[in-house]
Amino acid sequence: MKTISAKRLEMAGACEDQVALFRTEWGDKAIRLTRANWDRAKKIGLDRLWMYRFLSNAALAEFAKVREAAWAEYHKVRVAALFAALTGGEK
Repeated sequence: MKTISAKRLEMAGACEDQVALFRTEWGDKAIRLTRANWDRAKKIGLDRLWMYRFLSNAALAEFAKVREAAWAEYHKVRVAALFAALTGGEK
């Protein structure tokens, strides 16, 4: 499991205010990139795009797979809804 710390954020060129937010929540310790920490980062106002850079290739591949499936379902439902709206619900 990958970890991230305030020091790694600084080394990656994160904004000072983002590093300060991180330190306020987690101090100087390295934290694991878990779903709970991802959600917590959002709640406290961290820009989570930096977390993305620290994910492993396997995690990125899983993310891409889930994202593609979600977009495919979205397009399927969207097309059906548009068709229903245009045809008055006729099949």
